[in-house]
Amino acid sequence: MKSKGIDTAIKEISSQNNRFVWNDGVSYVFLMNMDCRMLAHPIHPEMTKSNGLLETKDVNGKPMFVDFINAAKKGKGWVKYDWTVPGKDVSKPKHTFIYRVPDTNYFVGAGFYVMAPGEFY
Repeated sequence: MKSKGIDTAIKEISSQNNRFVWNDGVSYVFLMNMDCRMLAHPIHPEMTKSNGLLETKDVNGKPMFVDFINAAKKGKGWVKYDWTVPGKDVSKPKHTFIYRVPDTNYFVGAGFYVMAPGEFY
């Protein structure tokens, strides 16, 4: 973002075949702004069509995007919630690290799913 600009970052992060997607799409980076608008998401591009995700909740009713914004306001932080595993019909606990890009209105997030011992996706 700093060297090539926001438009290039959105294009790169939006691609399912980018360097920020790994583990067969189970792990990825997404990009949002402080108005809670998803700007780039390689796995759920439909989320970028929404004007804001503040009211969106996880499968247990937790408004995790509120926590994303709160972590971004602090500069960075971890958010725990439940989310559907990409390509699977199952939700698992997920831990996402939020990092606000300094001196901007943007933040990125990337997380991992908590699996049972021996469970892999």
